[in-house]
Amino acid sequence: METLSESNWIRPTLADGLPQIFKYILTAAYLCQNILPTDDKRIFTSQKTGQRRKPTKRPLSIRPIPLERLAVVFVALVHQTEEGEGAKEGDFHTGLSGLVRLGLVSAISKRNGTRRFLCRVCREEVDSVALSVNLDPSHYLL
Repeated sequence: METLSESNWIRPTLADGLPQIFKYILTAAYLCQNILPTDDKRIFTSQKTGQRRKPTKRPLSIRPIPLERLAVVFVALVHQTEEGEGAKEGDFHTGLSGLVRLGLVSAISKRNGTRRFLCRVCREEVDSVALSVNLDPSHYLL
């Protein structure tokens, strides 16, 4: 009789247990935290600005993400995939509060009436979550 050991266990990934809307929001939160706001337009839109500049480097410190920025990046990601059809933009606040309850995103402050958040997952987890909805985070990260 074979005994169970940790090597025999199938460890469920974060991507297996999350609803689709959570996956988009979590990916958006991670990208917002690792991309400077000045690069958002260049990365998430097809519009050309006519300006040539070197990409800015990733900030040294983790900065809280304003709710509005998180929502804009979420919408951009949803519109870039066919799977995004199932993620309704109206469910954004419900999904975000679900991620906060799970501890994957933290609501950390309210400055000038704007809620701010931090993403609490590592790059490997975000990669698996994003790939499950046909997004590649390395495409957006510099």
